[in-house]
Amino acid sequence: MTHLADLSLRDVSNGFRTKLFSASELLEQCLQRMSSSSNRRSAFLQVLNESARKAAQQTDTRIKNESLLGPLDGVPIAIKDNIGIKGYPTTVGFQFWRDSITEEDAQVITLLQTAGAVLVGKTNLDEAALGATTDNAFFGCTYNPYGKHMTPGGSSGGSSAAVAGRLCVGALGTDTMGSIRIPASYCGVVGLKPTYGRISTRGIFPLSRHLDHVGPFGRTVEDVQIMLSMLEGFDPRHPDSRRNPNTSVEPFNVKGLRLGTIENFRQTEWHPDVSASFEASLKRMNDFGCSVKPLEIPDYEPASTRIACLKLVEAEAASTFSNELLTRSNQIPNKIRKLLNYGARIESKQLKQLKSRLLDLSNRANALFDQVDALISPTTPQPAFPFETKVPINQADITVLANIANWPAISVPMGFDGVGMPLGIQFMAPAWRDATIIELARSFEFSRGPLPGPADHPSSI
Repeated sequence: MTHLADLSLRDVSNGFRTKLFSASELLEQCLQRMSSSSNRRSAFLQVLNESARKAAQQTDTRIKNESLLGPLDGVPIAIKDNIGIKGYPTTVGFQFWRDSITEEDAQVITLLQTAGAVLVGKTNLDEAALGATTDNAFFGCTYNPYGKHMTPGGSSGGSSAAVAGRLCVGALGTDTMGSIRIPASYCGVVGLKPTYGRISTRGIFPLSRHLDHVGPFGRTVEDVQIMLSMLEGFDPRHPDSRRNPNTSVEPFNVKGLRLGTIENFRQTEWHPDVSASFEASLKRMNDFGCSVKPLEIPDYEPASTRIACLKLVEAEAASTFSNELLTRSNQIPNKIRKLLNYGARIESKQLKQLKSRLLDLSNRANALFDQVDALISPTTPQPAFPFETKVPINQADITVLANIANWPAISVPMGFDGVGMPLGIQFMAPAWRDATIIELARSFEFSRGPLPGPADHPSSI
């Protein structure tokens, strides 16, 4: 018998509409799973039992009255703990903010609540959202549901693990250099980084104003598409929110679309299973009617670009956390303190040079779309790895370019490595062409067919 928490967002919404089950029944199954698996997966820092049950009961009333608010009404959604929910702490991964109380909802929270979503809890993350393993010095590790002692990726690892582990139906994360797409790839779920400014980041604790994005996790491409449709829109109260200039309706037929591979990405060492799975995926897209063309970005090195981008992030994060560095330095873990102190020492002249360099790269990268409609790549150079091993420095080498160039980017499961850990494929397109990558991802997902979840998987904890 199918567990309700195993259903896709669309199936959940249809179940409510046809009165097959109630929002409260679904929520209780999610809460039961959280309770029984939290010690093993530790995806959540806080479970919002009382408010979630109240929201589910309100949905049940609307189900009875046949007045559902839309496809997110009653759907259990997890929230990364750098996103503010009024009346609850927003720790940003730090113990010293465990008792803080947020005074205003983030814009995305307002939109979710308006849509009737049930917010089930705040998820674990790397401290300051500055990391790639979700190995938190205060709150512990979040384990990948596909493998014991394996990282879910970071910094949105709690959200990706919650969706992969069927503890909720969808989740929100943030992405500055790949922090939605990397965990999505490692955990075998779908993760979307939309065009910069398409979803407001108001009420989200900033890491890097120039690179921060917020976006959804789901188990299917349609799940994240539904969430995007509820979350997008211009926010006049936030200076980085943008109006969508693309008023034309995009065609939803991927046949004939021109895809490009960025051959510079191959400078980064790919795991053999990533390479093999990606080559098979390229053939699948060819069979689906897309052409694939290898492309080069002049004078582009993924590793040096990742380092330059990280310096910008460290500098902007140091400014954000300047007060904490002065007053709570001894309460900040050494690994994070070193990064912030390094960022604080970057001079304004060097920072200006970094921004100029990244802008120049953005222009060269966007010129690729004179030749193709979208880009395709692996999401990460490697599958998830054990916490005990050395962290690969190249995790964000493939993802960060989309942040720099202001591209929407989506990670979709493409298969498994030889020991059963998920692998992800990434689609990217010009700014505001989010619909293009979503349709490409949907077509790939359809042609790939269903994949086993962690409960069916031999490497599952």
